[in-house]
Amino acid sequence: MPVTRIMILNDDHNVCAFVSHVLSQIGLSSTICHHASDLEAVHETGIPFSLIVTTVVPPPPDRASIPALLESMFPDVPVLHLEEVIPFSVDNFERMVLLRLQEAERSAF
Repeated sequence: MPVTRIMILNDDHNVCAFVSHVLSQIGLSSTICHHASDLEAVHETGIPFSLIVTTVVPPPPDRASIPALLESMFPDVPVLHLEEVIPFSVDNFERMVLLRLQEAERSAF
């Protein structure tokens, strides 16, 4: 069974650490990207991702380029914006991640 890997894209190191910790608690691996240059480096590794967790407003200074980079580099990877988890709680975040992963798995067939 392949490992489910989640990309976390956020410029706030504390947010990334928190999200990574929560994902690890439900058995998911994560890779953290803080900027567009990180996206490019991760893309070159060929690591497959099952989901991208980010914010609606991409991190500076790459705000304008990140949405296009995500679309071109990871066109088939679903995105979960942290702002979609309302009200925000660890339980709601976990539910949204698992739901998005299930939806992606169903659409792959």
